[in-house]
Amino acid sequence: MKVHKLHLAGCVILDDKGKVLLLHRNTPARVQWETPGGKIDSGETPKECAIREIKEELGVNVKIIKQLGHKDFVEDDYVMGYIGCWLK
Repeated sequence: MKVHKLHLAGCVILDDKGKVLLLHRNTPARVQWETPGGKIDSGETPKECAIREIKEELGVNVKIIKQLGHKDFVEDDYVMGYIGCWLK
């Protein structure tokens, strides 16, 4: 059985005091704190995805500072590796 991989990107966001901005997810399937991010759209880079998802989920603009890492899971390919600061 072939697994269709999701390609995901997210970002750790710091404010001007070094505090981390997290998203609280509360659905029937899960209740957890997480970094914002989501599925990479066709033709979109992981960096563009992280910026877009943060704007959609949290309503803030961010500047990507650097990539932290990348992990290829069986089900997902996740570029969690961005750190950014939010722009005011």
